[in-house]
Amino acid sequence: MSTMTGFSRPFTRANLEALPDDGRRQEIIDGVLFVTPTPDLVHQIAVGGLVRTLDDACPPGFTALLGPDLVR
Repeated sequence: MSTMTGFSRPFTRANLEALPDDGRRQEIIDGVLFVTPTPDLVHQIAVGGLVRTLDDACPPGFTALLGPDLVR
C-alpha cells in the first residue's frame, strides 16, 4: 500500500472525489490517502476459485458474490 503526496493535509473527501477513477482502490484513513494497486493474476485466480467453491456450497436461493458492488 502506498500514500499519495502533494495534497493538503488532512486529505479530504473533496480531494478524493477530484481524483480520476483509475481502477485502483483509493481510501482516506485519518486524513491520509492510501492507494492500493489492482490485484495481480494469481490473486484473481484464487478469488475466482474461492467464489466458485463457496457458490457450490450455498443452499438453494443463495449465491456467493465477488463483492458488494455487484449487489444493487
